[in-house]
Amino acid sequence: MSRKRGVRPGAPGPPRGRLRHTLKLHGIDSVEIRSAGPNGSTGVHIGTMFRFKRLEYQRVIIACVTDGLVPREDVSRLRDREPTRYRHEMQRARSLLFVAATRARDSVDVFWHGRPSPFLDSSWVKTEHGGR
Repeated sequence: MSRKRGVRPGAPGPPRGRLRHTLKLHGIDSVEIRSAGPNGSTGVHIGTMFRFKRLEYQRVIIACVTDGLVPREDVSRLRDREPTRYRHEMQRARSLLFVAATRARDSVDVFWHGRPSPFLDSSWVKTEHGGR
């Protein structure tokens, strides 16, 4: 049996899977957003930033806005090797975060662990230990 480094055995894989698992442990229903839209009618809607395009919510929480995830770690490797592609991928990641944040009609909360994304300036970063 193979194990991914840093992932507990039996824990759901991607962040949204772990989030669904944690919500369920606390008695909170969740609905995954798929390419055709929400997969159900009741519960907290969760999905990738891509999935929230063209949707609107009263309140949005964006989790895992961490350096190495937003933008992805492999994008930074392009900086010296492929500078044009690097700039394109950085702009794409920044735009995706912007689109996700603007899905909120009334409020947006952004969370990270470790170092926040370089896209979050000091006005977002209140402490060294969490999100805003």
